[in-house]
Amino acid sequence: MKAIIKRVGEPAVEFDGDLTYDFMNSTVGGYIQMVPIGPNGIEVVCNEEGMFCGPDGGPLAQNAAGFLGNVLIVAVDGGSCRDMTEEELRKGFRYLEVFANVKHPGEGLEAQAILVGDEAEKFMEQKTRSTLDTWASL
Repeated sequence: MKAIIKRVGEPAVEFDGDLTYDFMNSTVGGYIQMVPIGPNGIEVVCNEEGMFCGPDGGPLAQNAAGFLGNVLIVAVDGGSCRDMTEEELRKGFRYLEVFANVKHPGEGLEAQAILVGDEAEKFMEQKTRSTLDTWASL
């Protein structure tokens, strides 16, 4: 299945292969979290515990769009991954360019103090609203 992989410090690349849970888990380095960024099931797969599973129990390295650690952009339909269309791939790469310098709000702060409980939910809701609005313009 076609998707996008963005590893920390490397350019985003197109991936065409099996998007199994094990593959996604190993790519992001832990439990996966799916974050909607576009219509029709376009989602970022990231490490659910990115704030706490980096060196010395701190955050993973910054990546594009405020995500920590390696990420994938995938298309989901009915709970299963599907091929991204050429237009979705184009927009996915553009999304990573537009948000290349957005940093996670926890950078330089104690992880425990920034994204727990309601604060984590508020951050994810704001990110989702913002990126859904932007997706249409990419």
